[in-house]
Amino acid sequence: MRKNGLMVTVICVLLGVGLVFSGCVTTEQFNALEAKADRALSQSEEAKQECESAKAAVADSSQYAAEAAASADTATDAASRAEDAAVRAENAARGAEYSADRAEETAKRCDDALGKLRAK
Repeated sequence: MRKNGLMVTVICVLLGVGLVFSGCVTTEQFNALEAKADRALSQSEEAKQECESAKAAVADSSQYAAEAAASADTATDAASRAEDAAVRAENAARGAEYSADRAEETAKRCDDALGKLRAK
């Protein structure tokens, strides 16, 4: 009975050792796994750098957009002032035309009056 118990113990130990070693990875598998981890780390570093570059580009584009909006506001204000100036110029032109017409009429009356004086 002791022999059978010892034999069972030896078989159990051998099975246990077999199970332990069958779950272990080989050096080749470990190196492959390490290479995959290195590639993943490298890719994550590249992605982080691209993300930081994109964040900087977004900040730059936001600044440019704000500057463009300010320039657009300035241009709108300038266009409005130019439109107001054009209206004032039209009004001044109408006034000048009216004054010219009156001056022409006055000159014609003066000429007619002078012609009447000469005729007498």
